[in-house]
Amino acid sequence: QIGCALDCKFCATASMGFLRNLTTSEILNQYITAQSFSDKPITNIVFMGM
Repeated sequence: QIGCALDCKFCATASMGFLRNLTTSEILNQYITAQSFSDKPITNIVFMGM
């Protein structure tokens, strides 16, 4: 996701507000970009919040 809809007062991410969910293409592009910086294959992908 881009931003956050929870609006927690203690969190800097909340100040961005919620814009939208990432597209499949954007997520795959992040994987491809990360892989281009490493000689080892990426074997795990973890989705986490901020």
